[in-house]
Amino acid sequence: MFPTIHNYTGDTLKTQGYGALSDCISCEVTEVLNGEFTLELTYPLNGLHSEYLIPGNIIEVKPNHNQERQPFRISEVKKTFSNNIKVSANHISYDLSGYPVRAASYYGTLMYLFDQLNEMTWDSGDSVFHKFNFDTDMRAYSYDPDNPDPAYKPFSMAGVQTLRSWMGGQDGSIIDVYGGEWVYDNFNVFLTKRRGKDTGIRISYGKNIAEYEKQREYATYSHICAYWKKSDDLVYSDLMSTGIECPFRCAYYDATNEFEEKPSSTQLNATATAQVSKTKVDVQTITVTPAQIGNDNIGLGDGVLICYESVFSTRVVKTVWDALTETYIKLELGTKKVNITDTIKSLTTGPNGSSGGGSGGGVDYVIEQGSSGIWSYRKWWSGIAECWSYYQPTKTGRSTTMLGLSGYVYETGSISLPFTFATAPTVTFSGNVGAQNTVIAYSRCTASDCAVEMVSASGTRTMNISIYVIGRYRS
Repeated sequence: MFPTIHNYTGDTLKTQGYGALSDCISCEVTEVLNGEFTLELTYPLNGLHSEYLIPGNIIEVKPNHNQERQPFRISEVKKTFSNNIKVSANHISYDLSGYPVRAASYYGTLMYLFDQLNEMTWDSGDSVFHKFNFDTDMRAYSYDPDNPDPAYKPFSMAGVQTLRSWMGGQDGSIIDVYGGEWVYDNFNVFLTKRRGKDTGIRISYGKNIAEYEKQREYATYSHICAYWKKSDDLVYSDLMSTGIECPFRCAYYDATNEFEEKPSSTQLNATATAQVSKTKVDVQTITVTPAQIGNDNIGLGDGVLICYESVFSTRVVKTVWDALTETYIKLELGTKKVNITDTIKSLTTGPNGSSGGGSGGGVDYVIEQGSSGIWSYRKWWSGIAECWSYYQPTKTGRSTTMLGLSGYVYETGSISLPFTFATAPTVTFSGNVGAQNTVIAYSRCTASDCAVEMVSASGTRTMNISIYVIGRYRS
């Protein structure tokens, strides 16, 4: 089916727009798991409706075998020597790069965070800030302070960024904190635990494998050392060889959370040996000719079995779709490289902050985590600490007209932090604060405690707030 061209203001895209691009020479859609989602189109310079192929306008086309037609916004148009034009376009979800987001901190479930994004405005006068809807199947609705749901996590982003930058591609992003895989459907942005399904389809060399490239992407470390650290007590394993032929470079693995009590050298040696096997991950990049698979359709995220040298399972991590014939041109199978990166990242910094190989800046890591009183907390090697809690302020019995709101005062009183910060940290209060005629009238946070007072129009309300604190526990 031919793609159609629409005005840049199109949002529902339920019509033919300016019309079908019936002179289209080629139209390919490329999508990578948690990555790019783009379109490349070749069209005659004087073809039907070619005058509408300008940056900003929208091309609508079916992008794969299991989704309906999707909008792609034109980003670039170039003329070729053969009097054709090459058109590049990005999925409409790339528009999220144009919506700014102020610095914010939340503590809650992914669904709570998405609720904030869906209701987000830049100024109080903006009735609709963006057209997108965020949703997820990674849901948790309630919070029990005596039995914390692991879905409740602190999420914090600094500075003015964009909605799309919050989604992934940096430390602390939504993908980084909550995990999952993105699915885009028009103006709907969905985060799922796992995209695709295990199909059981067998891919065999000589039958339906067009190209097979197997490359080793080992972490370039000759040795691994595991360590355990609590307070001032620090113990190491021996240096365990990875078996990789490279100059001496040792990676460190933090095994603190794997042992309640101080482990023996034998236990740490076994842990380090286990990490050696985990770093030896082969990355198979396999190009499949989809026509040779038969009638079985496999798409992005689907799992298949590869029969080559041995039988192993893998997933589709990249698709290239011919939108004119509505068939796949290429399927790339393999292990997502982000998994390899995460493995290496966890092994690049020693317990005293030095990089395992003596070069590079090293990656920050948690050196202590736990609970103290009402607080849960984490301390990072870089000197950053964060803590969070769930609290119910009490009504003081006095009324007020603070901030121009006539109502009743609810206050937490002075809440001691789980430890003393080096300087006054930043505190964020969330929950039903700011809802139903409730405002924060006063708040503060010192290096050792925090407090908040709220004014509410109701004197019978049960207030519930989440407190998130982040700062430096040492310089």
